Amino acid sequence: MMGHGVGLLLLTSVAGYWVLERASYQKKSDLRHIGKVLGCLIIVISIAGVACNIVCALKYRQASCAMPKKNGYCPMGTPSEDSSRSMPR
Repeated sequence: MMGHGVGLLLLTSVAGYWVLERASYQKKSDLRHIGKVLGCLIIVISIAGVACNIVCALKYRQASCAMPKKNGYCPMGTPSEDSSRSMPR
């Protein structure tokens, strides 16, 4: 479940680094300063998004079911997981 959006967040982190690198070559100090701030902000937000995805994936793994169970099985689980939980052995 962790792969949702992580690749896009890592690509935006690379884009933030590119903005940061391009900003360092600017001759106008105001434009250079804005570019550095914007590049750092993009990188920080992207890394925070990746960390949030990891934390949410770990929380989801620990929780048995995020939704209320219906008829003894989790509606978000796969049918094979649900049938093994709902049927007594």
